Amino acid sequence: MKNFLAFLFTMLMFITSFAQHRNYDQAQRSRVYDDYMAKSHRLKTAGWILLGSGVGMLTAGVILIASDPNTYNNNNNYYNNNSLTTQQTVGAIFVYVGTLCSLGSIPLLVVGGVMHKKAMAASAFLEMEKVPGAKLTGIPLQPFPALGFRINL
Repeated sequence: MKNFLAFLFTMLMFITSFAQHRNYDQAQRSRVYDDYMAKSHRLKTAGWILLGSGVGMLTAGVILIASDPNTYNNNNNYYNNNSLTTQQTVGAIFVYVGTLCSLGSIPLLVVGGVMHKKAMAASAFLEMEKVPGAKLTGIPLQPFPALGFRINL
C-alpha cells in the first residue's frame, strides 16, 4: 500500500510539472521582436522625415539668400547698408532651422538602427504560461510567469 501511495504521489507530481512539455505560442515569442521592429520603423521614419525636411529647408534658405537682388549690390552704398532685407532674414531662418533638423535626424536614425539590431538579437523574453493545478473541482489552468530564451547558433 505504501508503494502504491508513493507511486500515486509521484504521478501527481509529474502531471502538474510541465517544465519540458511546452507549446510555444509564436505570437508571444515574437512579441519582443515585433516591439523592437515597430520602434525601429517609427524612429527611422521620423529620422528620414527630419532629414528630408531639413535638407529642403536648407536648400530653400540658400536659394532665398542667393536670389535676393540686394545680396550682390555693386554700388557704393554697399558698406553703408548694415540691415538685412526680409528675404535674406527668412532665408537665414530657413538655413538655421534646416541645419538643426538635419542634425536632429542623426540620433533618430542611429537609435532606429540600434533597435533593429536588438530585434534581431532578442534572445530572452518573459511570457505568461498556464499549467494545470490540482483542485477538488478539477484541474484548472493557473498562470505563472516564465522566462524563455533563444540561443542563436
